[in-house]
Amino acid sequence: MRFRILGPLEVFDGREWQPVGAAKARALLASLLVNPGAVVSADQLGEELWGDAPPKTASNQIYGYVMRMRRLMGDPDGRLLARRAPGYRLAVAPEDVDAGAFTVLAEQGHAALSRGEASVAAARLGAALAMWRGRRTSVRASLASFTRWKWSTTTRALGSRSGVIAER
Repeated sequence: MRFRILGPLEVFDGREWQPVGAAKARALLASLLVNPGAVVSADQLGEELWGDAPPKTASNQIYGYVMRMRRLMGDPDGRLLARRAPGYRLAVAPEDVDAGAFTVLAEQGHAALSRGEASVAAARLGAALAMWRGRRTSVRASLASFTRWKWSTTTRALGSRSGVIAER
C-alpha cells in the first residue's frame, strides 16, 4: 500500500490512486501517515479531528472513519490499519509514504553533492522534487489542514523542498 501526502492525500489501491474525500477521514489518515508504523492514540486523533472540543461520540466517529479507510485500502480485517491500545496503528513503512521517500531521495542527493557527484545528485534531487504535486502554497495548505499538531513536520518538509530546489 502506498500513500501520497505531498499534495492532495491519495491512496494507491494496487490499480490506481484513490482520493480521500471527506475532510475528517483525510485528517485521520494523515495523522497516521505522519507517524508511519506508530500507534496514534485515540485522544490524539480526537484532537486532530475536533481540536479541544471533541464530541461525546468521538470514539464511535473515529471508528467509523477507520472503517471507511479500511474499505478504501481493501483492508476489511484491519491487518493494515489496526486497533492497538491506546489508539490505532497504520502498518506502513516510511518509504511507502511519498514524504518518506522524498526525504530519502533528498538525503541521497545531498550526500552525492557533498561527494562532488553532480549527476547523481541532480538525479536524486530531481526525483525528490518530482514527488511534490501542486504549488508549494497549496501543498502547505493541504498538509496543514490534515495535521495541525504536526505543523513543524510540514515546515521542515517544505524547507527541505526549498533546499532541494536550490541544490538542484
